[in-house]
Amino acid sequence: IYNFFKVKEDEPLQAKMLSRSIENAQRAIEGRNFGIRKHVLEYDDVMNKQREVMYAERLKVLKADDVHDEILRLIPEYVKYIVSTAIDNENKPDTWDIDQLNKTIEAKLLPPETNFMTRERATNWDYDYMLEQLNKAVVEAYEAKIERYKEQNINFREIEKIVLLKNVDGKWIDHIDAMDQLRKGISLRSYGNVDPVIEYKKEGREMFEDMTMSIQDDTVSVLLKAELRRVPVIKREEKKDLVTNEETPAAPKKAAKTVGRNDPCPCGSGKKYKNCCGRNA
Repeated sequence: IYNFFKVKEDEPLQAKMLSRSIENAQRAIEGRNFGIRKHVLEYDDVMNKQREVMYAERLKVLKADDVHDEILRLIPEYVKYIVSTAIDNENKPDTWDIDQLNKTIEAKLLPPETNFMTRERATNWDYDYMLEQLNKAVVEAYEAKIERYKEQNINFREIEKIVLLKNVDGKWIDHIDAMDQLRKGISLRSYGNVDPVIEYKKEGREMFEDMTMSIQDDTVSVLLKAELRRVPVIKREEKKDLVTNEETPAAPKKAAKTVGRNDPCPCGSGKKYKNCCGRNA
């Protein structure tokens, strides 16, 4: 435009159309940047809410004397999940695979060779009553296990807190990484006419719920089947010093050579020993 109208280089361009174009471009850029900042804040708000929930629950565990009641509260849901992996509750009890059900129960819930489920029980019990009785058996076995360790002076309730906290910390770290990966790729959803922020909130909530269930299931699973044993403490023997303060025994002295009577006298006189120093021997 400068070259066409032969305008001097130091003379400013003044035109309404040009000013409007610049203003529109500035508004567009500012609007886009505002949208980016708004999305970032909304993404951060999702993680902040989840973080508040997790830290509050973790702090509750740390301050509690024990979490035994909480573990007992989680057992029924875990029992229901384990049974659902072995049988279909919509099928009639007389069609259940008793052997497979007992294998699953003994692998995840009760001690070996318990044989909790029998054909007679399957005939007389319905699904809900079976779950109720199995839950009672699991709780009784768990309490008996705690008493057994108590007799060995092992505080199993402290073990409960350690296992729960370990699962919370490990699962939360994995969840943060997963949410970060989701955030990096969620913007591509906009090409499908989907609001990426809404999708992020939806999937983030589902992932958080899955993480919570995983914490509960893994904690109960470990506590029900883990067996503890004391590791004997091996005391190291004190190393003996190679150098001691004891006096080193002197080397044995060589015995003096016996001089024969006819041998030259050791005094150097040149005479035989019997005629010199050995005369009076």
